[in-house]
Amino acid sequence: MIQKFDSVDTLVFVNNSICADMTRKWLLKENIDLSRVALVLLRKLTVDWADDCAACIRYPIKPKLTLMGQVHVLGFYRRAARFMKAALKTAPIRMILVPNNDNLLTNHVFRWAERHPGVLVVVVAEGIMNYQNVGYDNRAAWRWRAKVPIAAALGLQYSQPDGHLSGAFEDATDVVVSFASAGLTAPPEKVQVLQYPTVLANRPANPKVALILHSGLTHWMPSEDFEAIAQGFVTWLKAQEFDKIYAKRHPNVSAGMIEDIMPPHEIVEDSRPFEALLPDLEAGTLAGMCCTALITSKLMRPELRCVDFGANRYLETAYQGDQTVIKLMSAVGVEMVPLPSH
Repeated sequence: MIQKFDSVDTLVFVNNSICADMTRKWLLKENIDLSRVALVLLRKLTVDWADDCAACIRYPIKPKLTLMGQVHVLGFYRRAARFMKAALKTAPIRMILVPNNDNLLTNHVFRWAERHPGVLVVVVAEGIMNYQNVGYDNRAAWRWRAKVPIAAALGLQYSQPDGHLSGAFEDATDVVVSFASAGLTAPPEKVQVLQYPTVLANRPANPKVALILHSGLTHWMPSEDFEAIAQGFVTWLKAQEFDKIYAKRHPNVSAGMIEDIMPPHEIVEDSRPFEALLPDLEAGTLAGMCCTALITSKLMRPELRCVDFGANRYLETAYQGDQTVIKLMSAVGVEMVPLPSH
């Protein structure tokens, strides 16, 4: 594996399909051939250009959101740490692309970049979190207690992030790449927007057919708060009297109890990134709660009705009242339906 680093000058970390798309757009814009890229996948996902990279380390399983669950991925972090450190030591790295600064591996990269100011560091948007003031308080406390000793055991440097967890405000960050500027939590002078292109539909969208986009919102708030939003969403959904309802699950985490109370619906089993499915959608209405795909869908197919439900409640309970993401949704045309106060 190490011998492959001879041609590598770009180190890339990817953690979801949005990040993968933005990363690929940046590499193409900068004329960086994949033979020059060492890639670390921080989640189990399909990246269609990964096999063309000079070297790649893949995350093996769906992520676990508990402390004990991390035992199952310690082997990955050992391999990835060796991979990353070998690339940083033996390859003439000139550019690094990262989605955040709180991962064990990406945090080490920021510490390394502070000592190598000639290396271009690009923070690549991973989704809605880049349009929210997501910081230390938005992550479970066990993560911070566990990361320092685990990093030390892996021979990594780790410094608890101060500020936004995207890394946009790190001194070492030179560029922040995303799909829209409205509401982006980043220094404006660092921002470069690489827009999603509009796509031609292969069939007309039917507004009486709905596609529900599940998110991992249930994992970021107390269960009673999520249940209230879920119940309100289902009430709204039934009132729309759709002729047909589909649902697309989150690729990594459970949607929680909402799947049990939804009206009859069909699960979309296609595992490709959602943006790849947009040309063939039957649904003319897309709806969900705090889901980045609502935004990318509206950007790529402006004629779709995209509905975000319950922001007046989930922003209070999951994001300490931060309203930043509303700027993004309003700017791109996502309809926002509040949870009724009663």
